[in-house]
Order: sequence, then structure tokens, then C-alpha cells
Amino acid sequence: MSRVNHWLTRWWWGPFRRPLEAAARRVQPRQQSIISGPLRGYRYAGGLAQMLGVYEFDVQQVMLENIRPGQIVYDVGANNGFISTLASHLVGKSGRVFAFEPLPANVSTLSALLTANDTTNCEVVPVAVSDMTTDLTLFVGNSHATASVQQNHGSGERITVSSVPLDAFATAHPLPDFVKIDVEGAEGLVLRGAETLLRRNPAPIWLIEVHSTESERDVRHILQQHHYSIQPIQSRRKRASEYPRHIVATKS
Repeated sequence: MSRVNHWLTRWWWGPFRRPLEAAARRVQPRQQSIISGPLRGYRYAGGLAQMLGVYEFDVQQVMLENIRPGQIVYDVGANNGFISTLASHLVGKSGRVFAFEPLPANVSTLSALLTANDTTNCEVVPVAVSDMTTDLTLFVGNSHATASVQQNHGSGERITVSSVPLDAFATAHPLPDFVKIDVEGAEGLVLRGAETLLRRNPAPIWLIEVHSTESERDVRHILQQHHYSIQPIQSRRKRASEYPRHIVATKS
């Protein structure tokens, strides 16, 4: 199985990032595919780190270590699709990925990326995920690529979207082996809508980006109630105390 390119990652997150970035930007307009890592050769529609294959390096490592062919992955907060594409690659033709993304612009980008790579095992689910089936108001970030239930998030623009709990979704779809959550501070809301999945045995692995001390405390409380072991992921690009950061939760 392909690994993330370690030397390129060290350069990108180390003292040589500026010359590497300058060189990469010269060729990026001509570059139509990812140049390193497990998605090498895949078409892309994203930023420079994605083109280089070093985007979310630590998240990629966790996925490489824990996702197997034939499994089911829920990607909650799929954004522009890099992580969904990696999950699709790892589960193979016998597995499936469900990519939850409520922002229309991201849905279009994600769908185009999947089409460009002839990806048939990933289904885009154009809704938010919360603790109930309802309409949800999201506040759009400054980049217009993220959104949050928190009013202090970004641009001041708001959008109303449909939301669904993971438990409700899972009653009509395959149960997940691996769940990745990146929802800009609403992590606890997602987990409260997944009580049945959290009680499952065998249990899915949860890879969660937490965005604040309060968010992490809430997430840890919910996971520990369901007897999960929690491990922080040490990022190469920030101190352990900085947010956002990722945790992995497993149940033996």
C-alpha cells in the first residue's frame, strides 16, 4: 500500500517550505494530478498541499493504518473531497464511502473530483449531520469553503440546510467501519446523533477534528461514556496545545 511521501512532507512542514512552495507554484497551473502519496496520479481540484500529496499528512497516516479494502467509511464534512477520495482509494471497489457535505459549492467540487477520477464507490450526501432530522442554520466561513453552527464563524453569511443524524442514516445504509468528522465545532452534535453507532460492537473507529477546549471536552465525554480509548494525533505543523487538532477513538 502506498505511503505518504515522508521527505516531501518534511520539506513542506519544515524550514525548506518556502522554496518548495515557490517551485511547486510555478508548475501547479500545468499540474493536473497529485504527485506523491497514496493518491499519486489522481486528478485533483484543490490547493497546493493537495497537489503535492502532503495535505492533512497525519490524517492520511491514520487512514492508511486503519482502513481496509471492502470497508464502509462515513466522511462527515467532506469539503472538497481529498479525504473522501483517499477513503475511496483505500476501501477499493468492494467498499463504499459516504461523503456528507452541506455547502452547495463544495458538493459541486466534490462531485466533479469524483467524476474526474472515475470514482464509483463514493456517494455524495448533500446534507449536514447533527443530532436530529431538521433544517439547520450554518454560518459560512471567510473562505466560503467551510460552515459551522457557531455564529462567530467567518463571513457573516448564513445558509439553511437539511441535516440528518448518523443513526438515522445508518438504518437505511451500510454501517460504518470508520468515521471521519470535520464539522468546525459541531463535533459533539454529530456524536449525539450517533448513540446507536457508538454502542455498536464491533465499533467503528472515529477520527475527529476538535476545534476548541470546550469541543474536545464534550467529544471526550461522549466517547468515554461509550468506553472508547482516545489518542491525540500529534501534528507536524502545530504544537500539541493548538486547535484545531485531531483525535482517534477506538473500542477494543
